[in-house]
Amino acid sequence: MTGPATIYVNGDIHVHSTPVLSVASPGDLTFKVVAPGASVHFNSVDSFAADIQAPTADIHLNSVKHFYGRLIGQTLKVNSTDGLHMDVSLPAIPGAVNTSPNGGGSIALVE
Repeated sequence: MTGPATIYVNGDIHVHSTPVLSVASPGDLTFKVVAPGASVHFNSVDSFAADIQAPTADIHLNSVKHFYGRLIGQTLKVNSTDGLHMDVSLPAIPGAVNTSPNGGGSIALVE
């Protein structure tokens, strides 16, 4: 990839071992999961950077060394994961209270 990309997914995402996709910044790769009840799985991944937008999906991180970016999901399950790194340069989530001093990132619980 030479620039930012958005991938719309109408189903599950499964990333195992070393992903083929590599980006310089989480803002360069966005996954938008549009299927209700989908799931997003990262298993035995060394490092991955992306903006994962899957508000109705269950997100599972298992044995992920480092995830950089943003995870939006219905649930988040983390097991044997060393680091979750929020990218504050990503645009704020619409409707979320912005808690970042830089104006970009936010942490929100959405019901």
